[in-house]
Amino acid sequence: SAAPTISSFGIKTPISVLNPENNHENVRLESSFMINFRQPMDRVSVQEAVSLYSLNGENVAIDLEWTAETHLIISPTLNLDLNTDYTLMLTPNARAATGGTLAEGLRWTFRTLPYPAVESVFPADGTTQGRFSSRFGVDFNTPINMDTLAGRVDVFPDLDQELSSYYNPSGWSADFWGLQPST
Repeated sequence: SAAPTISSFGIKTPISVLNPENNHENVRLESSFMINFRQPMDRVSVQEAVSLYSLNGENVAIDLEWTAETHLIISPTLNLDLNTDYTLMLTPNARAATGGTLAEGLRWTFRTLPYPAVESVFPADGTTQGRFSSRFGVDFNTPINMDTLAGRVDVFPDLDQELSSYYNPSGWSADFWGLQPST
């Protein structure tokens, strides 16, 4: 029989990435990975051929879920570590249901999200706005859970009202409203 091949692979998160380049960065800690084969595969041989490990050599425990005869989801049993390099490996020993081994395996490296930090603020520290806006913004280097910011954003002098806020998950930024004019 013809050697089976991989048709695509990717990162499965709220916003999936298909066929990411090697050394992909900013992979979310709760990510799963998907591999699509061009033909049905022998599940036992695939299970023996797939692995996920950090570049310091630690194996990551994974669960495998077949959502179709040709579609495999690989999920770490725990969240991945921040700012860590990983390799997802599928050796060519994986076999098709009809017996042929993979024409080519998969070795894909990636890095998870960095430790959270503020990249910039608007308006910039020490500046005066040319035109008043009650808004100020904070851009982060990674996705942020807005609940973790509760009680950590202080404005001086105190405001007459509570801050309103909005988080942009695709831009990793938080906007707040409630600044006073001429303050």
